Amino acid sequence: MLEIGLKGHREATITADITAEAVGSGSLPVYATPMMIALVEATAAGSVQPHLDEGSSTVGTLVNVSHTSATPVGMKVVCETELVEIDRRRLVFKVEVSDEAGPIGSGMHERFVVDDTKFMSKAGSKLESCRGSRCWHSFFLMLYRPFGNPTIMLYISRSIQYRPSKTRRIGRRWVALNAYGQRIHFLKPCRAYYHLLHAWLWLRLR
Repeated sequence: MLEIGLKGHREATITADITAEAVGSGSLPVYATPMMIALVEATAAGSVQPHLDEGSSTVGTLVNVSHTSATPVGMKVVCETELVEIDRRRLVFKVEVSDEAGPIGSGMHERFVVDDTKFMSKAGSKLESCRGSRCWHSFFLMLYRPFGNPTIMLYISRSIQYRPSKTRRIGRRWVALNAYGQRIHFLKPCRAYYHLLHAWLWLRLR
């Protein structure tokens, strides 16, 4: 059972592989900010995991933490978190990070409680959707390749990538608009392929 006041504690020793120079977040061999954030998330997640229902876990949704002091290789850092707010599935943590010389970071961190199966199913559906878009992209490039018009192929590529929400016909050209009403591309009909393209747009936008 989750309760306000749950605390987490985790320690780490700074090694060369978690410095800014090693992870690419900077050019100096000091404790990397992304690695400090990772420590914060791990500490907060670990503090509440034993109190969650089986098959549930938490995912990070917001990190607002300052990194105010550099820590060299060889020093030990300590991260402490405290659960200060519970809003249904939303959890808010107060965060403090320090090394052997004093505080190096502090702030707030938010996590959401999720059902593992549903969460991974939703994440996997994004991959399947992307695969489907790539298939449509390849198919229409193949159809228009005989015309040798790279502009049309580029427009089709953009239309699939940004998934237009509606179309508008201007003369003999179709203007695709995204969800914000912004123009994405023009499509010029090409003989028999006009009907096929129109059918595809209708199926994608229905």
